[in-house]
Amino acid sequence: MSSQEDAMALTRQEIARSGLRLLNEVGLNGLTLRLIAGDLGVKAPVLYWHLKNKQELLDRMATQMLADAVADRLPPDGLDPWQALEHQVRMAPYLAGLP
Repeated sequence: MSSQEDAMALTRQEIARSGLRLLNEVGLNGLTLRLIAGDLGVKAPVLYWHLKNKQELLDRMATQMLADAVADRLPPDGLDPWQALEHQVRMAPYLAGLP
């Protein structure tokens, strides 16, 4: 499989999940795109097809954590996890019966 085929076969979600798994093992300072690429069985440059840098990876990982946390509470209209969380926070007083 070529590098481009490798890149296209991966999803940002798979990369983020791999990053989260490895984060538990090596900590933030030990987490590298090269380490994640090894975990996924690809070369590090393949990840740059999906991510600009480590900061974008960390953003994706945070979004994935949130998505996993609210997966059963996401509205059916397809809001992304951050929008869904904002909606829940805004609705919380009404749902709790507060004025």
